[in-house]
Amino acid sequence: MDTISISHDHCLFPEVNNLLIVVAGLATAMEYHETGSAIYEPGAYVTIEGLSTSRMIRLPLHGPIEAAMEDKKPDIIELTLEMSAPSREKYTTTTSGLKEVIEFIFMPYLVSFYEKTYQEAKNKFTSDFNKWPEAWRMGWVIRNAISHDGNVFYKNLSTPGVTWRGLSVSPLNQGERVLGKLMNTADLLILLIDMANDLE
Repeated sequence: MDTISISHDHCLFPEVNNLLIVVAGLATAMEYHETGSAIYEPGAYVTIEGLSTSRMIRLPLHGPIEAAMEDKKPDIIELTLEMSAPSREKYTTTTSGLKEVIEFIFMPYLVSFYEKTYQEAKNKFTSDFNKWPEAWRMGWVIRNAISHDGNVFYKNLSTPGVTWRGLSVSPLNQGERVLGKLMNTADLLILLIDMANDLE
């Protein structure tokens, strides 16, 4: 189990803080709808399980949204990564509409971080894309997919493939759906963390 501490001056802080506010808001609405009450105490969290990384990540449900309501920001955000075990709980119903909403919640934060730090990455890793760290090469692939309706898109089909944390994507995946097929929102957040770590 790894604890990732993201301080106020961390390059990923704006994206993670805003993402957690939105996730907590959605969780509050869902809990209230189901039980008629939704109060999260310090330490409350939601766990999302990665599709391709075999990792689970805990997202705090208390902290960022409470700070925002007081016109503040948390000093530090802690995320917990752990190896995932096969899900024991099986659901008889699915909410594909909500699944799509959750995907749309997460996707813009990768684009935001990628575009904000692209020049810094280029300065550090050179302008030769093939020499970039695997997380950044995968980030480029996913950012392009998000810009093409969520599907893998290579303008140049001779571009070398990339493998990150066991997930391989290449021009052979052209047109495939990224979220839900190749990876999910947990993987997307782990990718963002790896990209941020590469910049340090």
